[in-house]
Amino acid sequence: MCHQVDSPITLGETLTDANYQVMQRLEEDRQQLQRALNQLEEKTRAAIEFVFFSDLSRKEVAERIGVSPMTVTRRIQRGLDQMVAFLQPQSLQTDP
Repeated sequence: MCHQVDSPITLGETLTDANYQVMQRLEEDRQQLQRALNQLEEKTRAAIEFVFFSDLSRKEVAERIGVSPMTVTRRIQRGLDQMVAFLQPQSLQTDP
């Protein structure tokens, strides 16, 4: 036998706001990316931030961090690879 209990809570109150969920996921993603960036060597992190966040050319970045444009390209590729590895779930990082 099932007893119904009157509750002042409406269905709308029990559902989480969809916009809030999206914003929460975006914030979590931003925090994960920041943690991944923080794992990188300083010049590699600077190269990625200058190119992707400050929209500088590789030549401009090279001048700022004191390396060649080709080294900037290599640092960015290596840094992105390291970030991808850091962001993968732990189960994918370990060998079976």
